[in-house]
Order: sequence, then structure tokens, then C-alpha cells
Amino acid sequence: MIVKINWALVIGCMIIVFYLSSVTLQFPEIDKIDPNKYILHALTYGGLGFLCLRATYNWKKSFIISTLYGILMEINQIFIPFRSASFGDATANAIGSFLGSFVIYFVLTRFEYFKGWKFIIGEKS
Repeated sequence: MIVKINWALVIGCMIIVFYLSSVTLQFPEIDKIDPNKYILHALTYGGLGFLCLRATYNWKKSFIISTLYGILMEINQIFIPFRSASFGDATANAIGSFLGSFVIYFVLTRFEYFKGWKFIIGEKS
């Protein structure tokens, strides 16, 4: 049951990201001048990476799923008016995916202080 809930959260997050990536911007110049958008990309895909980690119990699979989804969303933006694909955005997506999957997994499984926190990433039964 928990596994189904974890995958439902992943799919829900993907749907939200798809919707936000597919919306035509009202002010296209905002996309060009906001340098903090990379932080937003990293945080978004960090969250997706973390949710994938909870669903797969494997940081490598989590990283691959969330990074490929980020690349697909950048490709999707090619077809949206006033949006464009960006290598910088895809890189920020991948960095966020890495932080949300590997770094959280590493911290929760390697440091003694966080040993009791493994419930965050779940236990495969």
C-alpha cells in the first residue's frame, strides 16, 4: 500500500510539473531575465528526486527517472508558445535530481545522527 502511495505522489508531482511547464507565459521576458529560476528548477526536481527515492528505494533509479523527466519537460517547452528549452534549465533539473536522490540517501544512510531517520526514505519490505 505504501509503495502505491509513493508512486501516486511521484505521478502527482510529475503532473504538476508538466502543467507548469506547459503554461504559456504571460510575460515572456520574465523567462529571460530571472537568474533565480535555476534555484526553482533545482528545488522542484530535488523534490521529484526525493519522491522517486521513496518510491524506488534506489538513488540511481531515482536520479535517472527525475533527470529524464526534466529533460523531457525541456523538450516539451520547445512546442509551447513563448517558451524555450534551455541547457541551463536541464542542468539545474539534473542537479536538483541529484540532490534530492543521492545526497538525501547518502546523508540518511551514512551518518549516525540520521540513522533513526531512515523512515523518511522508507524501508523496502
